[in-house]
Amino acid sequence: MVKIIADRVGGEPDVLQTVPSGNEHQREARRGQYPLNRSEINRAIARLSTGEVLRLMREGWFRYDLGPGVRGHAASDALSAAACRQAGHTITGNAARQDVVDAILSQDGAHLTLLAANRLADTAPVLSARGHIRPMQYAVGAALALLTLAAAVYRPDLLQVLLLATFSVVFVSLSLVRLVAMFLHGGAKLPARAQLGDDELPVYSVLVPVFREANMLPHLIRSLQALRYPAARLDVKIILEEADIETRQMAERLVKGTGFELIVVSPGMPQTKPRALNLALLFARGDLVTIYDAEDIPQPAQLRLAAECFHGADASVACLQARLAYYNCNENWLTRQFTIEYATLFDLILPR
Repeated sequence: MVKIIADRVGGEPDVLQTVPSGNEHQREARRGQYPLNRSEINRAIARLSTGEVLRLMREGWFRYDLGPGVRGHAASDALSAAACRQAGHTITGNAARQDVVDAILSQDGAHLTLLAANRLADTAPVLSARGHIRPMQYAVGAALALLTLAAAVYRPDLLQVLLLATFSVVFVSLSLVRLVAMFLHGGAKLPARAQLGDDELPVYSVLVPVFREANMLPHLIRSLQALRYPAARLDVKIILEEADIETRQMAERLVKGTGFELIVVSPGMPQTKPRALNLALLFARGDLVTIYDAEDIPQPAQLRLAAECFHGADASVACLQARLAYYNCNENWLTRQFTIEYATLFDLILPR
């Protein structure tokens, strides 16, 4: 039997929704196929503790209790189903992953955004640069500012020479680094690759921050879909700012049917890419994580190559840097200069 429940506002019916009876839910639960709708997901998540919400963000499964005889554990996809079973629970329901993410952000988005911006400074202040200008640094900075002002007033010719010398030293130093890298090129090697089957590959989280780049989304989604990595082990998150309405609307249309998630960042300061990435990282379910920008066109086999290199590397390897190159190096003089800059950085300097 299905009961119709009316939520009333000011005495008038506002929302009608159906809730299964205990027997109906039990029949669906035996197959693990009871589908939770958005309202039920919202209610279930509202009842979770902070620790359960954080686990849900990482693993994707949660317990629900919707009334007498309507309780169990729900998963959103193959990844969360495996995590739920590993925790010793039987899956009785399913929930769309995007509905779960939206429910978490609607209920805790402001708090999670603050956490993303301030967690390092709050938990490990020694590692954070926030508020760490020491009195001596203030004194040195003030002294340099006064000396520069005095030189500009009384000896502008001397100030000009000193500034020219300073900038020249910086420029020459950067040029020397590039020259040394050219002669010492070839010292770094990738870790030995371990050939892995699809079932052996780790879960890979792909974080893609996008801001006011609606025009880039079609090519971005196509590039992500072209990645040759098992879909069941790919955890792609498109990260958007709440105020960026145009990009959000475009993303909502394009990600349908792809299995990609949308992470919408609540307004707050500082409105930066690191803050957005920190928020999305709380939802990351992968053993490995990578970041793409909206304009990136990753090679389709890149994630598999990285996963196999990590598997063959020792424990001291924590990061692999992908080589970046310009696709339109011969378009004009400016693109050629960017190509030279990227080739110097990614082919000569970073491999050292």
